[in-house]
Amino acid sequence: MSDNIEYQPIHCALYDGFELACMRKEVHKLTWSDQGQTYTLKLRCLNLQCEQGAEYLIAESQEQTAYKIRLDHITSTLLSVKDNISAKHAIKYHQYFPRKIDGKRFIILRFRR
Repeated sequence: MSDNIEYQPIHCALYDGFELACMRKEVHKLTWSDQGQTYTLKLRCLNLQCEQGAEYLIAESQEQTAYKIRLDHITSTLLSVKDNISAKHAIKYHQYFPRKIDGKRFIILRFRR
């Protein structure tokens, strides 16, 4: 793990995604770079940790090898290996139903798996 580059905080929405993945113990295919090398593995997200001003994802592989990955080094999005649907791709899989209920406008989205 390379710590000689100053930590660049990630966007709050990305952090929330990692936090949710850890709460659910989800498995994701993650890509990150460390010391000039790029890695891609399916990892189970376990916890987030803050250390020396940087944020890390604690994860493990199927072989139960532990990984500590700096969040600003992760280059992949959080696509669940289980259902492989992300917010970016979910738009393809929905039906859009605009409705008015008691004079208020609502948008009802129906997602298919």
